[in-house]
Amino acid sequence: MKKLLTMLLLTFLLTSCHHASNPDQAKTTPGDEKGHEMLLLKDEEGYVEFYKAIKSGHMVIAKFGLDICTGCIEANQILMSLMPTYDKAIYFSKVDLMEDRAAEKNYNISMMPTIIFFGKDGKEFYRLEGTVTKELIVDKIESICWSD
Repeated sequence: MKKLLTMLLLTFLLTSCHHASNPDQAKTTPGDEKGHEMLLLKDEEGYVEFYKAIKSGHMVIAKFGLDICTGCIEANQILMSLMPTYDKAIYFSKVDLMEDRAAEKNYNISMMPTIIFFGKDGKEFYRLEGTVTKELIVDKIESICWSD
């Protein structure tokens, strides 16, 4: 029992240290009622967890689909190629509908992939459904996101 507790404590400490020193953490101040910076961790592909991202005060582009769908895989590759360019201003998220079945109903997903643009208020303001190209996504980012 003592070994198990020691291993759990060690795992917790190592995990905590790893996340605290992760250079891929994204910082944002909007949406934090206390005025402190809010850190959102990115996964190994560079995506931010969807439900945290839409509450962050950042603009979010989220891909809804399946990891086995050909169009979804292509959309994933496109979004990952855009991350270095737009990562400072936009959080990128993905929702696997096999893992999060409620999202399909909650966000009226009828075609895969579906890419939804969320404003800083966390509300949807644009969507692309089905096969997309990099140019189409970039055009939408440039025309909608930066048209102030």
